[in-house]
Amino acid sequence: MKKNLLLVSLWGILSCFMLSSCNNENEESMSLPDSQAYITKMNVTNAANTRSTYNCNEVQNVSFEDFISGKSYDFNFLVYSDNTYGIDIDKDGTVDVTVTVKGNEITATSKNNESETVVVGQEDSERYTTYTLNAPQTRVTYRHISWFSCVKRLTLNEDVAMGSGLASMFRKYAFGYVAGAAAVICLNDSNRWDVS
Repeated sequence: MKKNLLLVSLWGILSCFMLSSCNNENEESMSLPDSQAYITKMNVTNAANTRSTYNCNEVQNVSFEDFISGKSYDFNFLVYSDNTYGIDIDKDGTVDVTVTVKGNEITATSKNNESETVVVGQEDSERYTTYTLNAPQTRVTYRHISWFSCVKRLTLNEDVAMGSGLASMFRKYAFGYVAGAAAVICLNDSNRWDVS
């Protein structure tokens, strides 16, 4: 649980560092779905043979896909201690981001000494688990939704509905195909996130 939450938080922080400039103006100009990512097909493998390169306790290669864009990413995740980590984004042997965890506060510092901090909150209810990432002048909420809510959200999305509406002129059951595809997508628990 802690590792998954850390990776979700790191994704937001890394997205910010990978932009040429990460300021409020850029954040405000992002629009959905550009500003959200659904992490899927995550694979973590031990990269012990590179441990001496980084002088750390443990090295893991983390690879995953962003479900929305379809892009694949991978980076080396370095473990220095229980609360200090490093990230080598391009796997060239140089630590690009140092991450410090203090309770529910995660601070990432780039090699250029630029720093971002997020505070992770978790709230459980009967139907949902909500993770909130708070940072100065920024608030993003990741809400885990039910399978039914996921299907409903995907099939009732305006772009999807319009696309299937056009297709239905040629195929009577086009909307059903979209709903079926959404049902399969939503079986994957990691795809059932709503971002606000």
